[in-house]
Formats: sequence, C-alpha cells, structure tokens
Amino acid sequence: MLVGCVAAVMVSELFNSAVEELVRCHPENERHRYWPALDVAAGAVLAASFFAMVVGSLILGNKVMGLWLATSVYQ
Repeated sequence: MLVGCVAAVMVSELFNSAVEELVRCHPENERHRYWPALDVAAGAVLAASFFAMVVGSLILGNKVMGLWLATSVYQ
C-alpha cells in the first residue's frame, strides 16, 4: 500500500513535468492561457503527496511512536 502511494506521487510528478514541457512549447505570449492547467497538475502532485503522508503515518505511526517511547528519557 505504501509503495503504491509513493508510485502515485511519482506518476503524478511525471504528468506534472509533461504538462510543464507542453506549455514551454508554446510562445511566451500564449502561455498565460495554460496557467490553470499547470496549477491543476501541481495540485494533483500535492494531493498525492498528502495522501501518501496520511497512509504512511497510519501504517508506520504506531511503530515509530513505540520506538520513540521506548527510547524516551521519561520512562
């Protein structure tokens, strides 16, 4: 599950890079029309990253907290 989330972040970043390259193919004076597409692609990367963070914390949170509390000075 966690590997799938990381893969989703990587794929969304690849699509974001592809959209950016497509926008760079157009002349400077026409690029302003494509800013919303760039924003949506960047938002997709942000959403995938947030989802991966939530899934990672749900999967690994208990283990990390247990290790942190086991090595804590305040036992």
